[in-house]
Amino acid sequence: MFVFFASASAPPLRVALLGTGIFATNCHLPTIQKLSPTLFNLVAVWSRSEESVDKFLLLLNAAAEENKNENKNSDTNKNAAADDDGTTTRTTEIKGYFGEDGLKEIFLTTSIDAVIIALPINVQPRIIKIAFIAGKHVLSEKPIASTVDEAKQLCDLYYNCNTKYSKTLQWSVAENFRYEPAIISVANSIQNNNDFGYVIAASFSLCCAVIARLMKATDVIQYGADK
Repeated sequence: MFVFFASASAPPLRVALLGTGIFATNCHLPTIQKLSPTLFNLVAVWSRSEESVDKFLLLLNAAAEENKNENKNSDTNKNAAADDDGTTTRTTEIKGYFGEDGLKEIFLTTSIDAVIIALPINVQPRIIKIAFIAGKHVLSEKPIASTVDEAKQLCDLYYNCNTKYSKTLQWSVAENFRYEPAIISVANSIQNNNDFGYVIAASFSLCCAVIARLMKATDVIQYGADK
């Protein structure tokens, strides 16, 4: 899902992860780490509360400590030290930010190229707008916004900001199905009129398998009753 950001021939993008919840921890972070340092460098983490940032950076420190034990030549991480400017430092490379002051600092700094937004959908649109205006690349969650009107406003702002900056801002929505081989193949075929001819309409059906063991038995029964 991060392909849109980076090019193998370009310097690694300096990324800030906005959000420290389950999805940010279990999905975004491992992918960022897998692609670092060739395509990405995670340089900042932000959350609405200082406590959440502390927990997340302690997790990063634990991973760094494990890597250090495997490689004796790695640098020792700095001890935790809270700053007075709304930031918290926990490692030599990744800085923690929290609250509105921390958010402003992220978007004002020129040392951050892109933001990955892993926040609730009702919070996300405001952050996306600020990122566009600040000239940052954006990876946001699906759906884009809570309403169609709000989503259209974000799209308009994105295109307007792209005309403002000499560089082309990249904005992608983290929808995994966009990168499924079958869907890519069909999209390429539709774009190539020699395959299907002129397409005037299309429909899409999707079936998802739900693993019952991941749900409580009562939830499964209630789901069936609702259906």
